Amino acid sequence: MARLRTETAPEITVNDESVVFKAASGATAPLVEFKNSSGTVVANVAANGVLNVTSIVASNAGTGSTDLATRGYVDQIAAGVNWHTAVAYATAAALPTCTYNNGTDGVGATLTASANGRLSVDGIDATDNYSVLVKNQSNTVHNGIYTVTQQGSVSAPFILTRRSDSDNNPAGEVKTGDACFVTAGDLNAAQGYLLTSTGSGTGGAIVLGTDGLTYTQFSGAQGITAGNGLVVTSNMLHVATASTDRIVVNSDNIDLALVTLSNTTTTDQTHFVSSITVDAYGRVNTLVRANVNFANTVLTGTPTAPTANVGTDTTQVATTAFVGAEITDKTVTKALANAKGDIFTATADNTPGILSVGTNGYVLTANSSAATGISWEAHTHNLDFLSDVTISNPTLNDFLKYNGSAWVNATSTEIQTIGDLTDVTISSAVANQLLSYNGSAWVNTSNPTVAGNLTVSGNLTVSGTTTTINTATLNVADNVVTLNSDVTTGSPTENAGIEVLRGSSSTVALRWNETSDCWEFTNDGTNYQRIFTDTVTNAQTTNYTLALADSGKMVEMNVGSANTLTIPPNSSVTLPVGTTITVLQTGAGQCTLTPGVGVTVNGTPGLKLRAQWSSATLIKRATDTWVALGDLAA
Repeated sequence: MARLRTETAPEITVNDESVVFKAASGATAPLVEFKNSSGTVVANVAANGVLNVTSIVASNAGTGSTDLATRGYVDQIAAGVNWHTAVAYATAAALPTCTYNNGTDGVGATLTASANGRLSVDGIDATDNYSVLVKNQSNTVHNGIYTVTQQGSVSAPFILTRRSDSDNNPAGEVKTGDACFVTAGDLNAAQGYLLTSTGSGTGGAIVLGTDGLTYTQFSGAQGITAGNGLVVTSNMLHVATASTDRIVVNSDNIDLALVTLSNTTTTDQTHFVSSITVDAYGRVNTLVRANVNFANTVLTGTPTAPTANVGTDTTQVATTAFVGAEITDKTVTKALANAKGDIFTATADNTPGILSVGTNGYVLTANSSAATGISWEAHTHNLDFLSDVTISNPTLNDFLKYNGSAWVNATSTEIQTIGDLTDVTISSAVANQLLSYNGSAWVNTSNPTVAGNLTVSGNLTVSGTTTTINTATLNVADNVVTLNSDVTTGSPTENAGIEVLRGSSSTVALRWNETSDCWEFTNDGTNYQRIFTDTVTNAQTTNYTLALADSGKMVEMNVGSANTLTIPPNSSVTLPVGTTITVLQTGAGQCTLTPGVGVTVNGTPGLKLRAQWSSATLIKRATDTWVALGDLAA
């Protein structure tokens, strides 16, 4: 439906969704002209509908792939185009990280992926021996026409090799104006690309490995892309319509289809629109009109109407007189309220009344003899006013007790302390004592005995010096038992472990020795033996005297000349009986095991380690007596 039509030459029609320009009959002047900001005409639509572009592209600089080009520009480009065999794919973005090898001046030049995986170009998995136009590398020196020599997989990287017609063999093969057509891809299919960069060689020749290669799109078999509501047939663009009942496409314009409107009318000349219906596109297709009937009314001046009786509940027009009477009849007016605390009530059917505020402390009570049906009364009720309470001869300090059927008053001896209870005896009470039943009375005690099971839901703290558990079995749910927990700072001095008492047999124990920093055990309750795990070494590069920390270790003597390892007397280094120390000669110098003052070391055939990498084990058998076992020499 036309919204605006200008009957001029040319004729201009503005529709809801289009503007139509119609040339006058026999017109020769352009129908529409387009001017730039300087007022210069840059294009026009002739009277016969032909689009004339004065100049769209002057050079290839800064133009897009879909820009219009003049005939002169096209002829100029076509004259310098050097067509190459079409490629299967063209990159739409830079390839995954890869390494470029220029081969021999471009011959055999490759792009090899840094990681394994199948090559995908423009949405398609590349296949061996297919050609690829690489045009999006950040380093444009790597661009060019390649052949897929290894497509890549989970166990191999992809490899691209410059195609034989684009590797500068013969020299000058790659040059400005090289063009190729792309046959497949999500974005670049059916597009043509032109090498537009100039090289640094003689006459602008491209030097592969040195010069950057820039490719520009210059053609496309599908140059026209149909947007929403459009259809492309060959080189013609059509407007699509879902239904000719809504949009009509004519030979030279687009218009809305006509709508058939159904009307419902009445016989009276005075009527109004009571309803309309529209279709799914918002167009009116049905109009319903109804009568306007103001019987016996005067609409000039001040309109009047009959006043209905109070209580009327119909669709009759209400006058101001009816509204006022209805409000008066159905509303308790504020004139009845005389003071704070007044209560609105009724004295009869449809007769409002008021009960004035009562005396402080009075209660509101139903009273059929009062005019308002309620009254303020003094509160005189006792507890036995309640149906389930019986009070009989109450005395001071009585309390209510439920006897199974009612609450009754009862007396009780006053309780000042817990000792006032007849079955409780308190004697010399002190802090933290408990009540314990001794069979006849509850007595206070500091040492209660629990006859049954004792469950502690929280933490149990025992502050005495000895905790004795006389049960046959002790179950501990924790997976870690902590000893010496009172040592929170510094180093502990007491050994910690577990002892097993065996009656008349010797006590056995497992403990951590804080002096020698090792685990040890005893089978006789007196002599402890170290528990060794991994061997710990102590490397020396000169003569050495054993120390307490060497117990259970391997002392390595890495000395280039003859050297001694001295076993000190018990008076200076108190190593326990049973101590085991290994000595290993790692150097070329022969090591001699030398007893200290008062120390006896037994060994055969002598106390020298035989050669480099010989070893001997020292075992303490008594206070100052040792034995040497191993690869010894005299």
